[in-house]
Amino acid sequence: EGTDSFLPGEPALNILRRLLASSDGKNVYTASWNSQLDTIVTLSREPATGLLEVSGELTANQVPELTSPQEIAQSPDGRWLFVASLTDNVVSLERNPVTGALSLAGVINGDLAELRGFLNLTVSPDSKFVYVTSSRGAISIMSVNPDGTLSFESIILPTDVVALGDPTSISISPDGKNAYVTDESAGAPKLLVFSRNTLDGSLSLIQTLPGDGSSGMTFVSPNYVNSEPDGNFVVFSSYANGIFLLSRDTNTGLLTLADFQAGNFGESAFDRKSNLIAVRQGLNQLISINFIQNQAIYTK
Repeated sequence: EGTDSFLPGEPALNILRRLLASSDGKNVYTASWNSQLDTIVTLSREPATGLLEVSGELTANQVPELTSPQEIAQSPDGRWLFVASLTDNVVSLERNPVTGALSLAGVINGDLAELRGFLNLTVSPDSKFVYVTSSRGAISIMSVNPDGTLSFESIILPTDVVALGDPTSISISPDGKNAYVTDESAGAPKLLVFSRNTLDGSLSLIQTLPGDGSSGMTFVSPNYVNSEPDGNFVVFSSYANGIFLLSRDTNTGLLTLADFQAGNFGESAFDRKSNLIAVRQGLNQLISINFIQNQAIYTK
């Protein structure tokens, strides 16, 4: 329908890496790469109009580990935000539920070589675990302490799971029983399905869907996997191919292809109140809206 408003002249809003809406709808947070100073920006949201206003900034001067922020995730309970950076850190931020303001809770560093280059992260539905993918081929599982700090629990490496090579994004199913990981290993891109132990957060591989056509899907450089809020679908995209919608068996977590739409798509997000998928199209940040009906994607 077009853009209703934007925020010109805001020095912190330079190169926006990620946008995250708070679960209570009061705020939007973005990781901004600024030529002068990287920043996590807090925006207050007017519920009636949806208009945004910058209400706070947390800069790399204040928290050096926020340099080159790559991804933001929020705990479902709304208490914490977690930021993965290309400087090999995951930063825990406490969120004020009234004002939306952020303050530093703690930092965990990828001291091991396999953990360098954090790319993507997600939080379990019970807010107890954080999962982080690394450009070195690892998936890190971290527990969330009562004060919001993180502790390493385990690391999954390609030596542990042969199919794992270059994990780019991860999503946990709403029931917490499964994890879905895109892997863009050169010459062998794939979507990986893991069962998840809801007590200790550990993952076990149960399905591999390769992008060579044998799974019914042909893709390279898969990314931005996302779980539908009701747990019935999983979606992921490939810049070179399009967006893939998969039907999820809610008992086993296994996936089957439901539909595909060709195009140059990036990040996707499900609308929790309707069957809408918002998808970034191309490199110009335009938004395409698609509708799920009878396990198919229709451009709306």
